[in-house]
Order: sequence, then C-alpha cells, then structure tokens
Amino acid sequence: MTDSKDIDAPPKSNLSLSASSAADKLPLLHGDWSKGMMIVMTAPPLITFNGIGFRLYGKSFVDMEKTSYIATYYFTFFYLPVMPLNRYLISLDSKRVYQVTASLPLRTIHKIHMIVAALIAGVGFAILLKK
Repeated sequence: MTDSKDIDAPPKSNLSLSASSAADKLPLLHGDWSKGMMIVMTAPPLITFNGIGFRLYGKSFVDMEKTSYIATYYFTFFYLPVMPLNRYLISLDSKRVYQVTASLPLRTIHKIHMIVAALIAGVGFAILLKK
C-alpha cells in the first residue's frame, strides 16, 4: 500500500533546481557571467535529421573540477550552426550523464550572428521569390 504523500509528490528530477547550486557550478570568470541566468526544468530538444535540427556547440567557462561548462544551443542546417537560440549551463555527473541546469542569455556576438543569419535568409528568400 502506498502512502498518500508519495502519490501527490512531484516526480524527482536529476536536474539541480536551486539558483545557488546552479551558480556554484562554475567559477566567476571574466565578469558576471551568471547575469540573467534562469533555472530550467527540462533540457532543450537535441534532435537532428540529416543535420537539420538543434544541437549544442562550444564550451566556454569550463570548470574541470566540477565538470561544468556553458554551451550554445543552435538551429543547424547540415550540421552547421546557423542560428544561435540560447546558452545553457551543462554539468556532467559522476555517472557521465549530462544535465542542463540553467539557461543564460546570448552574448553580443551571438546576437550579431543571429542578425546576419536572418539577413542572409531574407535575401535568399527574396531572390527565390523574384524567380
């Protein structure tokens, strides 16, 4: 027989959900990298079909002791990162399982990349419409 507390309890997650534990994942490097950080409940979808889809690329602010880093989440086309969508704090636990702990805002370079990609897509679309 199960206790009623067990039925009403939310399912346990392997993600760290407290802001203090997420902030402790990485050291404070090159300024306040954690500004705008938000704790996430689920990982973003990492799905590609023939290279078209969503993937994580890059590693910045790598903390080898705590096995944590920040990766950028991209829309990809033939495995090429086309459009940056977000940045995530990734940690690797003792069982070598990746966990997405927090979401971070895009850097200025990612925003420029997004604008350039949108302009190129817009020009390409306009050329296709004229034919």
